[in-house]
Amino acid sequence: MTTMETGAATASLDRSGVWRLDPTRSTLGFRVRKFFWHPKGRFEAFGATLERAVNGDVRVAFHAEARSVRTGIGLRDAHLRTRHFLDARRHPRITFESTSVEVAGADRLRIKGDLEIRGVRRPYEVEATVEASGEELRLRAAGAVERAAFGVVAPALVEMGGLMLGRTVDFVLDATLLPGPDELG
Repeated sequence: MTTMETGAATASLDRSGVWRLDPTRSTLGFRVRKFFWHPKGRFEAFGATLERAVNGDVRVAFHAEARSVRTGIGLRDAHLRTRHFLDARRHPRITFESTSVEVAGADRLRIKGDLEIRGVRRPYEVEATVEASGEELRLRAAGAVERAAFGVVAPALVEMGGLMLGRTVDFVLDATLLPGPDELG
């Protein structure tokens, strides 16, 4: 955990506690280049928590259920769950756990941590905006993941040196977090 200095970005975090994702008002989407277009998708089952300790330390945790990937095309969804892509049967969760959280601007945070996809864990950094409305927080983050670094490699015919299928997957998290129990479960 990392202690955050008081400032505009942390005004919404002016008290200690735990905030948990409200799945009814949150989305996790992605897109990847495939030949000349960019199909989009989402994860239907995911969660996140943000915890601020009394001493100011902040921790962010996130997970997505790999089996919940949806693109609107059932055959493609099933293929994304196979060993060629997410391998959802053997690696059911995509996770992120912060190692540091820093103020990066008036309402922005720089969150560093460990991202795990398909059992491969790597350092990852993302910037997020945080807004407060009463007791709830709104966290927005966008980034890109180099899929091959996590073992997400399609069959050679689909890969074609990155021509058919893009090397990076862009994601957008738009999360509403509500105050929850004082301890993470």
